[in-house]
Amino acid sequence: KGFEGYMVDDKVSGETYTLGSDPVTIPDVIIDRVYTPPEGKIDLNLTIAAGVDNLVDLKANGDVDGTKVPVSGVVWNPHKIKAEAMGDFGSDQYNDMICVEPGLLNNVPQLKGGKTATFTQVMTSI
Repeated sequence: KGFEGYMVDDKVSGETYTLGSDPVTIPDVIIDRVYTPPEGKIDLNLTIAAGVDNLVDLKANGDVDGTKVPVSGVVWNPHKIKAEAMGDFGSDQYNDMICVEPGLLNNVPQLKGGKTATFTQVMTSI
């Protein structure tokens, strides 16, 4: 929960669309999607169901030289074929994982010499 209204760029199918109010679900195939926030949405606030009765709250924010920038999200799972080809990933571990990565991906000002960028991510089991 939390990606409602985000633009979705599905890197596997090539589709782009705006996510409605339905929660993001993980299909039984490879998934690699970038979720870009709608205009005016800056911080990322997600609730992730990580198994039965196990919720994780993920909050992320960032700034470049003191200017807040929008936080996107990536949802990824290699599924069977890609998992088998990964040297550091067990061939059946894809069943027990989902990667949810916040990031500063769009509309980020250039970071000039002597300036700073800050990215904060907090995960809480709820």
